[in-house]
Amino acid sequence: MKIFAGVPQGAILSPLLFNIYASNQPTTPNTTVVDYADDKVILSIHNDPIIASSNLQSHLNLQSKRYEKWRVKVNHSKSVHTTFTLRHGQCPNSTINNIPIPPLNAVKYLGLILDQKLTWNKHIRAKRLILNARSRSLKTILSKN
Repeated sequence: MKIFAGVPQGAILSPLLFNIYASNQPTTPNTTVVDYADDKVILSIHNDPIIASSNLQSHLNLQSKRYEKWRVKVNHSKSVHTTFTLRHGQCPNSTINNIPIPPLNAVKYLGLILDQKLTWNKHIRAKRLILNARSRSLKTILSKN
């Protein structure tokens, strides 16, 4: 099978080529892009959720054009949209390549679970469950000795 784009995973030049590829991503004055490896977060901040969503959609449209040009396929199953706000109501839906991005009440990024109101409740609950499971495992090991 011939490969027409990309580099092998683990190749020496992969990190350098990825940085070159990622360096020319579109930017707008109303959004901020945060990259970590192949994860991307696009932030749009505004008091009016309609304007924030419009700014985000404009950036996503630029990203779509770039992805088409560079033949990048977006993994839509890993794409999510979260609105961080204390206000009630919904923000308009966002799309990439004319495919809706599903809205979620909480999102996990770099090990942190961030909910819509940034209360940390879901993150603390998840960490508490992990800690309890590890504690039970240790109790089993320690009680046998």
